[in-house]
Amino acid sequence: MNIITLSGYLCKDPETKTFKEINVCNFSIAVKRKTKTKGEYLTDFFNCVAFSYPANYIQKYGKKGDKIMISGNLQNESWEKDGVSRIAAKVFVD
Repeated sequence: MNIITLSGYLCKDPETKTFKEINVCNFSIAVKRKTKTKGEYLTDFFNCVAFSYPANYIQKYGKKGDKIMISGNLQNESWEKDGVSRIAAKVFVD
């Protein structure tokens, strides 16, 4: 079962586009790790995408720096650019 729950801060204002009458909201969040290195927390960044109602809600109420908690599933996206294969993980928000 692929379920991920994250709590962090919006890195920038969410961006929403409409495709075939469905709103799609792209955003990224910064999540602190539990462990410290040299007295400071390490931070992980996650790219996220939400559709329809969650997309509308995040676009309406979310701004850069706001705390957010999301739940969804983690998927890998792959593409090729300049002859180099690339892979990135993205959270699809429920």
